[in-house]
Amino acid sequence: MKRRKFLQKSMGAAAILGVPSCLQAKSSIVEKAQISGKKVIFIRMQGANDFLNTLIPFADTQYKKIRPKLHIKNDKVLKINEKLGFHPSLKNIYSLFKEKKVGLIQGIAMSGKPVLSHFKAMDIVESLNRDLDTTADGWLAKVYALNNKNKEKNIKAIMQGFQDLGPFEGNSHGVMLAGNHFTSLNVNNKKMQMMTNNHENNNEALNHILSVQETINEGKKKLMGIKVDMNLSDKSLKWFEKRIIRQSKFTVEFLAKNKQVPWAFISMNGFDTHKNQLATHQKLLHQFDLLVFNLLKSLRQKKLSQDTIIVTYSEFGRRAAENASLGTDHGTAGLSFVVGDKVKGGLFGKYPSLTDLAGQNLKSHIYFEDMYKTLTLDWMGFKKFPFKGSNIPFI
Repeated sequence: MKRRKFLQKSMGAAAILGVPSCLQAKSSIVEKAQISGKKVIFIRMQGANDFLNTLIPFADTQYKKIRPKLHIKNDKVLKINEKLGFHPSLKNIYSLFKEKKVGLIQGIAMSGKPVLSHFKAMDIVESLNRDLDTTADGWLAKVYALNNKNKEKNIKAIMQGFQDLGPFEGNSHGVMLAGNHFTSLNVNNKKMQMMTNNHENNNEALNHILSVQETINEGKKKLMGIKVDMNLSDKSLKWFEKRIIRQSKFTVEFLAKNKQVPWAFISMNGFDTHKNQLATHQKLLHQFDLLVFNLLKSLRQKKLSQDTIIVTYSEFGRRAAENASLGTDHGTAGLSFVVGDKVKGGLFGKYPSLTDLAGQNLKSHIYFEDMYKTLTLDWMGFKKFPFKGSNIPFI
């Protein structure tokens, strides 16, 4: 049995080993990937964040025509120039943008023909590969393979809120999948011993499980060493605000304690706003704004802000016009944020036209390959990138 097929068929291996679903890990032989000492924290805005109501073209009369009930009123927009402004929930990001700490990649999308199925689109965005039946290896797994970074065992990333390995899918480069709730681990060594006694030593599947177990134990030690002050005395904070602050502190504390880990991922769900979008999107963007602000705050406190940037992505965007349910349907072009003390703030790419559409969708002229290539080569310091792409000068 090939390792990859075994992985695909036995994602429950960690449960067999007695590891709760709050943390799973997969192992591989990987060279120390901290090439430049740099780190990236990705925020996945799952469900497809609405571009037009996040970075709002308030001066464009077409905006109100196509969104008569869903547009954000001019007096509420946090204006960054004479044409564009942020959603009013993004107050912290607005302040950071004025400090030139935020880059906005306008109209970003997958290259080629659009795919508007959530699962397939996310697979494409995280793998940069359309032939998913042949291989679903993530784009970061391919980066490591191309650069021959495969000499040492090590944890390469921590992923919170993910059910799979996303950009690391396929080659299993030592990734920890952690739930959003931080609980201790309980590795049942008795079960492991029983399995060992009942199988032949040359069983390839068992040998792989043993390798997985080794990395799980390594991950257990790393997580158990993280101490975060969970007591938030500010009574004005809502429960979800406290959760976001704790999550940001945990993420940065983990990176500070494990300096060899260059990647962190956080998944935010709920952006599939087909109906009643105004209220839902407002809450989601408030949570997103709070997460970004507290991540950067914690990075500064831990003296990591000069070496870490925060980057966002969604599987696709949303249609230009509102629908009959006061929401928006699946579309194409979206918006990615790049945030950090070393980011060259500003606008990147061209804001899509609201009149020159591809059917009902915004046209895109900038792609995920471009953003990933810039991160891989210009920020992280890898020598090679396995896909075509252009530089985006946010570094």
